Amino acid sequence: MTPRKYKTSSGETRWEFELYIGRDPITKKRKRKHMRGFSSKNEALIAYSKALEEREKGEYSSKQYDKRDVTINDLYNEWIKEYAPTVEKSTLSTVEHHFKLHILKDLGNEKVQNLKPVKLQEQLNQWSNEAKSGAAWSRYLKRLLNYAVLHEVISSNPFDVVKMPSFNKRTKSKPDNFLNSEQLGRFLNYWKTYGTIQQYAYFRLMSYTGLRRGEILALEWQDIDFQKKRLTVNKSIGYDSLDGSGNLYLKGTKTVASNRTISVDTTTLEIMTEYRKALTNNSGNEPVWPKKFNKKTKWMAANIPEIWLLDMRKDEHADDDLKRVSLHGLRHTHATVLFEQAMLNNQQIPIKAVQKRLGHANVNVTMEIYTHMTDTENDVINSFLENGIE
Repeated sequence: MTPRKYKTSSGETRWEFELYIGRDPITKKRKRKHMRGFSSKNEALIAYSKALEEREKGEYSSKQYDKRDVTINDLYNEWIKEYAPTVEKSTLSTVEHHFKLHILKDLGNEKVQNLKPVKLQEQLNQWSNEAKSGAAWSRYLKRLLNYAVLHEVISSNPFDVVKMPSFNKRTKSKPDNFLNSEQLGRFLNYWKTYGTIQQYAYFRLMSYTGLRRGEILALEWQDIDFQKKRLTVNKSIGYDSLDGSGNLYLKGTKTVASNRTISVDTTTLEIMTEYRKALTNNSGNEPVWPKKFNKKTKWMAANIPEIWLLDMRKDEHADDDLKRVSLHGLRHTHATVLFEQAMLNNQQIPIKAVQKRLGHANVNVTMEIYTHMTDTENDVINSFLENGIE
C-alpha cells in the first residue's frame, strides 16, 4: 500500500504505509511492515522506496539480533552510516555534534523499545529549557526513531503522541541585527580610515552584495566581472570537523536558488580593484580572500572577519555609539538598506528581486526577515502624522 494520510490524536495530519514483506516461516501468515508518523507524503514515499529496496535485498528475513536490547547508541551507529553519504561534510559535522554532545549523552544508553511517550516528553521538555538548539535535537531524534520503525525495532514512533514544547523560552531577545544607511556609512568609514585594504574591501563587498559568509569566502577573482559589473555565486565554503582538524573545503551553495549572478556598484568594484593590486596571487582562479601561512587550505578561515569585528569594538578609534552587528547582520543590513533607500527615493524594489539577489529559496524568508521598520521609516511616517494626512 502506497502512503496515505491519517490523523493523530491531537488532530495533526501524518502519513503512513504498509508493505508486504513475506510470510511467517512458522505460521505461514502474510507479514506486513507498517510505518507511520511521517510529516509529509514525500517523506513517506522516500521511506517506502527504501523499504522496497530492503525487501528486495532480503533484509527483513535476516534480522538476527534481539531488538529488545537495541539502544539509541546502537541505532545511531547504524543510521549514521546510511545518512553520511547523503549530505555535505559540514552538515554531517553539525549532525554528529548534536548527537554526540546532547542526544546520545542524555539518551544513548536508553533501549529504544523502552523509550515510551512519557519518557520522551520529559526529555523534550528538559531540552526546551536548556537551549534553543533543543528543537534541532528533537528533530534528529525523531528521524532516528523513524529509522527504528523502518527496521522494525519499534512498531510506531513515540513522537506521534507527544506534544512538542516551545524551544525558545529561555532565549534572550536580541536587538535588530542590522544597520541602517547612516550607520552603515559610519561602519565602512571606520574600516576605510583605520583598517587594512583587505578588511575594507571585505566589509564593503559583504554589505553591498548581501552574500552569505561561506559564499563570500569561496569567491575567486574569475567570479567578479569588472567590465559587466557582475558577481557570480556558484559555490560556498564548508567546515569539516569530523576528523578534528577543522579543515575548510569547497562545496555547493545552500540551495539551487543560491546560485545567482548579481550586480555590483562602481565604488565597490573600485575598492576591489585596489585590493586586488595589493595581492601577490590575483589570477582568475585564485581565491579573493586567501589564507596565509597554511598549506592545508587556501581559503581564509570563517572566523577571521569575526575577529576583525571584535578588534574594532576594542579600538579607541571605534564609534562607541555605533550599533554592533554580526557578520550575518551585514547580509541583513544589505536588504534593509535596499528597502530604506528605495523608500527615501519614492521608489519600490520588488520583493522578488531582493529574494533573487539574496539567494532565498522562498520569498517568505525575505518578507519575514528583511522587511523591518527602520528609524528612517519611522521618521517619514511621523512626518505624515505631524503634517496631517486629511
